[in-house]
Amino acid sequence: MTIEGLMILLALLIALICGVLLCTTHQARRQFTRRYNHKSSERRDHNAVLQPWTFPLAAPHVSHRSPALVATPAHVISLQVGSQFDSRFPIVKSVKKLLNLEEYSTLNRMPIARLLGGRRPYLIVGLVLTLLLVVLVACQPVAPTTSTGAAGGDTVPAKLVIYSGRNENLIGPLIAKFSEETGIEVEVRYGNTPELAATILEEGQNSPADVFFAQDAGSLGAVSKAGILAPLPADLLNDVPAYLRSDDGDWIGISGRARVLVYNVNELTEADLPDTIWGLTEETWRNRVGWAPTNASFHSFVTALRILEGEERAREWLEAMLANGVQPFPNNNTIVQAAASGEISVGLTNHYYLYRFLAEQGEGFGARNYYFRQPNAGSIINIAGVGILKTARNPESARIFVEYLLSRDAQEYFAQNTFEYPLIESDIVLPDILVPLAEIATPEIDLSDLADLEGTLTLLQEVGALE
Repeated sequence: MTIEGLMILLALLIALICGVLLCTTHQARRQFTRRYNHKSSERRDHNAVLQPWTFPLAAPHVSHRSPALVATPAHVISLQVGSQFDSRFPIVKSVKKLLNLEEYSTLNRMPIARLLGGRRPYLIVGLVLTLLLVVLVACQPVAPTTSTGAAGGDTVPAKLVIYSGRNENLIGPLIAKFSEETGIEVEVRYGNTPELAATILEEGQNSPADVFFAQDAGSLGAVSKAGILAPLPADLLNDVPAYLRSDDGDWIGISGRARVLVYNVNELTEADLPDTIWGLTEETWRNRVGWAPTNASFHSFVTALRILEGEERAREWLEAMLANGVQPFPNNNTIVQAAASGEISVGLTNHYYLYRFLAEQGEGFGARNYYFRQPNAGSIINIAGVGILKTARNPESARIFVEYLLSRDAQEYFAQNTFEYPLIESDIVLPDILVPLAEIATPEIDLSDLADLEGTLTLLQEVGALE
């Protein structure tokens, strides 16, 4: 049970005790009065004048202002009886004193006592006090649930909701490790990056997501363009080079990936492959090339092509590829498998998909990566990155998650387990199979310019690439 819950129970218990004590005092007073009046009635006439230490309480036939006060025994209450219980239960005396109940004339003039004909005043007061305490406790703000992180001992919000365009097989183990180390409960919604971006835009202020973990900069840029992402702390932004994060500082690259051409090693050598993506439109490659037109990284590639060469040239290339019999695939994994099996000769994909197959199947796997010799859209360096939503219900958990992804341990995970490029400036050693970024002929492009996802999708629909 939380501390807040214990405080509420304690307050209710105190209120209940106050009510019981007040009611007990009232009941004991009534019993004493009945016994006293019963004995007195045997010795005195019912019309006897009351002694100075008694006072009639709300007798309907008696004037409270009369100097000669007369009442029946049933309406007589002794003031001396209360003092016995007050001495035994100081809390009762304190409450009475606080409410000025020492004078019965005052109590009798209280609206609620008059409304009830002067009956059971202590019972009413007890119930009212109980109700007031319950209301006061219920109105107290409840602090968010917290948990103690494994590192540093700081208390942090214990919940995090991630919309992830990254495959669960890729980042699931890393997220599980993060949750274990920090104590933060993580809920992940996996899906296609463009679809998740569209979902966030549709949900708007009602999105339950705290973090958008995207496969590419284009989708992050689209969400950023809509004004949905919150600015990231400067200390996090400075962990990566400026060209690998948003110009507005609301998303940041976590790992890098290079666009490549995967090819069948039993059919081709690197000498057989073109210098740029335009060579793939030649007759030599008819029906031999594969792409994944619904994939987020492909969308960013096409957006880069639009930026680098213009709208018309991008349309021309897409139409030429379709006319040359390019083969559509649902994702990058299936492209690599098709290239290795000989279903296609080459395919446009990201570099790291091949290395998972090599890790599982060894050097005998029938495909390898090729990096275009000349800078072009087919060799851009894109990123997988994250942004925190302005509507995040757990912004502190989100910040801690982003910080964790940029830690040395997480960056080494990307390098060694998913074969992506670490982005923090450190001495992390790359696996031998990774070509250093400095050796890749990449074009100069601002990743923030890849935000026009809508324009790219429109173009792909117009040329028939998404059919």
